Amino acid sequence: MIIPNARGSTLDPSTNQETGLTTKLGIDAPRLLTKPQEKSERAKIPTSKRIAETIEEMRKA
Repeated sequence: MIIPNARGSTLDPSTNQETGLTTKLGIDAPRLLTKPQEKSERAKIPTSKRIAETIEEMRKA
């Protein structure tokens, strides 16, 4: 999840120092610590054209 124009800390250099706004990113990626990593099922991300374009832009950055 990407949240543009969120209030950020002025101590964070990525925050716009005039407006106090930044972009925040949240990832929900839990994994059970009681299961071996190789037994964890990889999440299947539903795709759409917009999601594919966003992921491609993030990879280029």
